[in-house]
Amino acid sequence: MKIEMPCIVCPNSCNLEVEYEEENGQKKIVSVSGHLCDRGITYATDEITHPMRMITTTIKITGAHIARLPVILSDEIPKELIFNVLTEIKKIKVKTPVNEGDILLENILGTGVNLLASRSLL
Repeated sequence: MKIEMPCIVCPNSCNLEVEYEEENGQKKIVSVSGHLCDRGITYATDEITHPMRMITTTIKITGAHIARLPVILSDEIPKELIFNVLTEIKKIKVKTPVNEGDILLENILGTGVNLLASRSLL
């Protein structure tokens, strides 16, 4: 199977053409073309075989001058877990004081990834 995809890892924004085979539910890269740097090969391979995503959002906070606290994950998670992780994050409500970098939820869904405050609110 062949697909075209834009590379998003550097300012070149290459148009990649990726050929892959799928066998027993596993995808295997056959070739990647259209890249100007090796980062494009890595990006295409990862995006086809095991796509990962970063989540930034907000959660409820009490005792602050604003109602929502911006948060971010400490690392990327598998794309297929996005909605499950967001469901867990939605359950969180914190009180001030909160410092930037505070761990608000550890090891979300066993991923080894933590939810961090991305702003201090005292």
